[in-house]
Amino acid sequence: MSKLAYLYFYSTILKKLKELVDLRQQAALSSHDFVYSSPDVYVPEETQVNANLSGQDEYVSEKTQISANLSSQDEYVPEETRVNTSLPSQDEYVAEEIQVNAKLSSQDEYVPEETQVNGSFPCQDQKVAEETHVNVDLPIQDQYVPEEAQANASLSTPSHHVPEETQANSSLSNKPLCSTVEDNSSFEQHQAKAELLRIITDLAKKADALEKNQIKSDQEIISLKEVVKDSGRKVQQLEYRIDELQFKFDSSLSLQGSMCDNLDMPAIFLIGGYNGVTWLSSLDSFSPKKDILVSLTSMGSARSYASVAAMEGCIFVFGGGDGSSWYNTAECYNTRSNEWMICPCLNHEKGSLAGVSLNGKIYAMGGGDGTQTFSEVEMFDPFLGKWICSPSMLQPRFALAAAESSGVIYASGGFDGSKYLQSAERYDPREGFWVKLPSMKARRGCHAVAVLGEVLYAIGGYDGDSMVSSVEIFDPRLNAWRMGDPMSNPRGYASAVTFDDSLFVLGGLRSNEQILDTVEVYNVNSGWSVPGFNSIGKRSFASAIVM
Repeated sequence: MSKLAYLYFYSTILKKLKELVDLRQQAALSSHDFVYSSPDVYVPEETQVNANLSGQDEYVSEKTQISANLSSQDEYVPEETRVNTSLPSQDEYVAEEIQVNAKLSSQDEYVPEETQVNGSFPCQDQKVAEETHVNVDLPIQDQYVPEEAQANASLSTPSHHVPEETQANSSLSNKPLCSTVEDNSSFEQHQAKAELLRIITDLAKKADALEKNQIKSDQEIISLKEVVKDSGRKVQQLEYRIDELQFKFDSSLSLQGSMCDNLDMPAIFLIGGYNGVTWLSSLDSFSPKKDILVSLTSMGSARSYASVAAMEGCIFVFGGGDGSSWYNTAECYNTRSNEWMICPCLNHEKGSLAGVSLNGKIYAMGGGDGTQTFSEVEMFDPFLGKWICSPSMLQPRFALAAAESSGVIYASGGFDGSKYLQSAERYDPREGFWVKLPSMKARRGCHAVAVLGEVLYAIGGYDGDSMVSSVEIFDPRLNAWRMGDPMSNPRGYASAVTFDDSLFVLGGLRSNEQILDTVEVYNVNSGWSVPGFNSIGKRSFASAIVM
């Protein structure tokens, strides 16, 4: 039962109770004024007398009322009021001050103000007090009754004493009728009230039971919704797992006639970018030993400013754009089948982000969408089949560079929306939060970071004024940066990978927006060199990874 139904129910009960109270008040008022078959009777303020069946047009004074009866005999009259009401009168004593003439058929008689008595016929041997004499006539018509005293005549009333300031009820019944009516009405009201209270109690119990059942039903519905939601997640996980197993099965097949059969592995894979004319969707395999570039199956769309990571023999490319818009899409390339597969999308469109793989998961860090710069980190969990939020970096970073070393992710430089940065930070999944590192010697963004040995190299980039050729080296054991040997050419938006114990820096952009087609190689023993590879061509804003 809804709350609205409860309110309507209780308001109806309150309305019924109010009607019972009103009926009780009306019954009390009517019982107070009730007179049986006595029309047109005026009741004064101090005293009321219920008249008998035959009384008409009677006026009752404020102080004293006396009921006089026909055929009354030897009636005692108090000191202040005595009436001689017998016709014919015999041996009457008449007081000095007042005389009473009793006549039959007298009409329109005047009665003094002190006392009036409506007489009865016949009366004998009545004594009239000295202070009061009353003319009594039968039949009585249109008599004037003064204010101080009235006596209502009634049929068949025996002799009785009437005190001074008391009411005498002359009726056929010994018990007052108004009291009986009031008692019956009160009894019926109590019965109705008790019955109503019983009904209210029963309804309240039923309402409580219905409310408890409703709460229980709501809880069961919520529980079922959670079960359905959890089942949906499990179905999605199973679907992704099926796709993953199918993917691995296809990868294990011998693919005759595939381009991958002719590849020298390991190789450097170059993904997308810009060649000065076209935004590229290409995927190429570069073999430094033979200086051979092999074109593979292209991506579904042109993609630059993207990030790349490798996991379980596949290349994942996510984010980036085509020079006019940013993507939240992601694609996965199978090196054995030479095919691309659509992957779950990022939560936001972004480009110039950084990406690494760690412990079977892929992390996408920072980046921007042209209007804002992100500090957020998204993590792709293959078991869940979607990108989920991971702890954010300490500050926003656009065009940053990142790498993984010894189970820890390192992020450095970038643009925070107002200036280029020289700060750096690290994230250890075992700790679950980012930690600030010592800052680099110079500001840089649009640079590259690669791991060689047990140290990280921050290579080239843009310092806010121009492209730079400088290199800085971070040693996690010392928790410090030091300057390294610079490259031969300043460059930003280049791709850097570690291959055969050497650093390879491919393509990029110079300060005059010249797109480079050269490759520089760094070896710890021999330093930087330019081997003169000619196969990669001009390329910037591209991504690279070794498989």
